[in-house]
Amino acid sequence: LSESATALQRLLVDGHFPSANDVIADRVRQLILGPQVLSRNLPELEEEAFRSLLARLITPDGILGGSAMAEALTSRFGRRFSNQGKTEGTGKALFGLADMLRDRAYRIRYLLMMATTETGSAHVVTIGQSLLDMINEAPDIHNFCYYRLTPIKKLTIITDLMRRIGGSVLDEQYTAPMLHRLDQLLVLFIERDKLVEKLDDPGHPLNRRAVRLVKFCGSGALLEGEALNVVRNRVIELLRRPRFVEEFTSGITDPRESERTIREFRQLLANSGFSAP
Repeated sequence: LSESATALQRLLVDGHFPSANDVIADRVRQLILGPQVLSRNLPELEEEAFRSLLARLITPDGILGGSAMAEALTSRFGRRFSNQGKTEGTGKALFGLADMLRDRAYRIRYLLMMATTETGSAHVVTIGQSLLDMINEAPDIHNFCYYRLTPIKKLTIITDLMRRIGGSVLDEQYTAPMLHRLDQLLVLFIERDKLVEKLDDPGHPLNRRAVRLVKFCGSGALLEGEALNVVRNRVIELLRRPRFVEEFTSGITDPRESERTIREFRQLLANSGFSAP
């Protein structure tokens, strides 16, 4: 690509031209739904071309082009099952394409997206049960995120999945146990990785420890649940210290500065769902 074309490509990828991206996505979707092969008149390379296209369209936020693109990809993949009847063929395409996504987080996002489509609506119960089984069978959060990521990034990925599940069209009989299991996995990770201990390093001043913990609780890295309560309980322990205010303002000699510091901390507590000390 020329320098100008490369620059334009970067701007498109970064989302600076949303309307242009929509036009391009719609064009790609039409090509996927069209009768022509994806491999430039080389039918024997169709599978390779499809996998390459899928890899380009799958992102941590879902599928570029949204549910319409997901449905188009499923339709294209399902052509190999066209002789097996519409319902059965669609089901095989849906879960066959999901199996191509080895990353379970990507698989969850794809299936949740497909559950909102006309194609997936006939299989929404099976999608719910499949996701529930997948999550229940996972012994660790690293089944859904790369183990070398930072702890905060791992929490963010799991929390994002929980938000998507909670806001999905799936019945609560599936979403409730899924959310509970993921929350349990987060608790296990927080305890094993000693995340609270790292946030509340006793070698640091009390005010730094308290502010760090409270900000984490209010950051949205965790949803309401047992995992968030593990961190909140440590905050409450600190707040219940007999001389918390004195320790928190230790080193501040100006009374006005001390009052301002406490006032700002109380506001931070309120913003993060705590009662002031």
